Order: sequence, then structure tokens, then C-alpha cells
Amino acid sequence: MLVKVNCISCGAEFGILESIYKQRCEDGKTFFCPQGHGMVIAESEVEKLQKQVDQWKNLANRRLDRVRELEAANTLLKRRINGYKGQLKRRKNQDDRTS
Repeated sequence: MLVKVNCISCGAEFGILESIYKQRCEDGKTFFCPQGHGMVIAESEVEKLQKQVDQWKNLANRRLDRVRELEAANTLLKRRINGYKGQLKRRKNQDDRTS
């Protein structure tokens, strides 16, 4: 599939393969119109900022997931501690009765 492109120097309209267009969007390398004018497809400032926002959101979500994991582990440990406290209290009560 072709992507329609207009040369910024001469205004010529031409098509390039979609795969090449995507590559040039990602790598920022120069490509040329049929008249030989070089062009670069650069990310706009909005696109750059949107990528940063998405990265920060992903990081925040990963951190939030980690907090939830730690909270679940903490809850489990608190239950174990309470169970051990109960066992200890029962043993102390048994020792008090036998003494």
C-alpha cells in the first residue's frame, strides 16, 4: 500500500510504500522525492509529549500494581503474625495451667 506524500521543496505529490513511510517515521532518516529533494518525517512536539505521557502512565500503572502486590503480601504476613500470636498465647495458657 502506498502513502501519499507532498515534497516540501517542490510540492510534487508522490507515493512511497507504507512500510518505508513507517520506518522513516521511526528512524527519522532522509528520503527523497522524485526530483531529488531530501525530506525527513519528524515527530511533532505533541507526539513526543504524548509518548512521554504514555510512558509515565505505564510506569505509574506498573508501580501501582507493585504497591498492590506488596499490600497483599503485607496482609498475608499480618495474618500469619496474628496466627503465631494466637499459638503463642495458647501455649502460654497451657504452661500456666500445668505449672
